[in-house]
Formats: sequence, C-alpha cells, structure tokens
Amino acid sequence: MSDETSESMVERIKRRSSSSRATVPDRSTSFLEITEGNTSPPLASPSPPTALPKPSESDGLLETAARRQIRLVVDLDSQIDDFCKRHKITIETYLEALHVTCRDDTAILGKVIPEAKKRLLERKKAGRIRRLQTQMKQDI
Repeated sequence: MSDETSESMVERIKRRSSSSRATVPDRSTSFLEITEGNTSPPLASPSPPTALPKPSESDGLLETAARRQIRLVVDLDSQIDDFCKRHKITIETYLEALHVTCRDDTAILGKVIPEAKKRLLERKKAGRIRRLQTQMKQDI
C-alpha cells in the first residue's frame, strides 16, 4: 500500500471519528416510578416454568442430528419445495419418510438405487466439465 493511500485512509478515519455525532440526552426519569412512602413491591420477574417434563418422559423423544446442507438439481429443488408446502411438511421429514419407506420396501429400493447411481455419475461428469472449463479460463 502506498504512503498516499495510507495517509488518506488515516485522514478519513480521523475525520469520521471527529465529525459531530448525534447525542442522546440523559434520561431524567426511570422506568419504575419510585415515590416516597410507596411500599408496594417491585414488579416480579417472570417465574421459571414449574412443570418441566420428567427425564423419563423425554426419553422417548426423537433426537435430531445437525442440519445438513444438500445440493439439489434446481428443477427438483423447486418441485420438492412446492410439494412439501402443499402437503404442509418439511423437506427434512419428507426425506426421512422417503428413506424409511424405501428401506422397508425392496421393490422401491430396487428402483431408487440405480436412479441414484445414475445421478451420481451425471454429477461427477458435470463436475469434471466445470473444472476443465475453469482451467481453460485460467490458461487464457
């Protein structure tokens, strides 16, 4: 960085810090009015919940993993999003239900696995093409 640039930056910072800033007047009143002879207790803060679930009751609750970021084909992403909104479910619960259904039904699983493998090969091919395009741009 040149001396001129650093000097001008320093000057700008000094000008900014020395410029007049808006000030807020001191508050002359309190949020709680305190008067002489007022013996009423101050407003109570909200009490913590008293009916927490017992550990034995929460044992049966589902434990969720950290959220995953997934990349989907643009068209399928919008279709899945619309589908989930229409049926008032989340994408996560939809994915879980699909997995459980496929896992339990070998006929469906036999159709899903080849489709997934085909898509994987397509994505790898697309990635290689993008990488080559990037390398060609850098070489020019």
